[in-house]
Amino acid sequence: MIFEELKSGKSVEKKEIILYKSDTNAKKYIYLIAGIFGNKIEGMFILDKLFSWLRSNHNMQDIPLIIMPTLNIDGYTNQTSENSNGIKLIENFSQEDLTKAPEISFFLDTLKKYPPKAVIHFGSKNPPKIQFTEGGKHIASFISKFNFYELVQIEAEMMANKLSLSLPKILSTRFSSPLVEIQYPKISNELSLLEIWHHNEKSLKDLFSTDFLYNYLKSQ
Repeated sequence: MIFEELKSGKSVEKKEIILYKSDTNAKKYIYLIAGIFGNKIEGMFILDKLFSWLRSNHNMQDIPLIIMPTLNIDGYTNQTSENSNGIKLIENFSQEDLTKAPEISFFLDTLKKYPPKAVIHFGSKNPPKIQFTEGGKHIASFISKFNFYELVQIEAEMMANKLSLSLPKILSTRFSSPLVEIQYPKISNELSLLEIWHHNEKSLKDLFSTDFLYNYLKSQ
């Protein structure tokens, strides 16, 4: 699959937030994003491995993709969950927070320019699970068939009880897009990054090499 690098964003510390788009134009796109929490390296590693495979495979069907490998680049550099102004990017989308989080502004601008059909967030948590908002169960279930992670739906009531302008709420209300969060297990003395990748490799490759996402994009 061929990708082009789009104009990057800037973090609080003026580091580049790299953004890629597949060589396919569409009304809606599948987003692959990691590094919302800068210290959750597992999701960033898995997305990096997946992206390397996607770029090296030129025989698969073209899918409109937007890939953001590390949104919170300052947090990754400093190994913190928040950005350099202490903002947790997944929870704070208010106008006041946007002045302290150029990363969120860049993400929102990208969503407006390339409307999402679904956003897949690569993160990590113990125990591992796959969380999804309304409309995301189809993708979550496909992945869970391979890695057997628990499926947990983020209900509208749960979103309402959390911060009013979190990422799940923004995607649902402004973009009519589901969020699928793959929470991979955290590394330990008994579990390496490569072992996590090998356990999930087939689910992710099948997600993109079969007709699943192509049919999903055509669905209402």
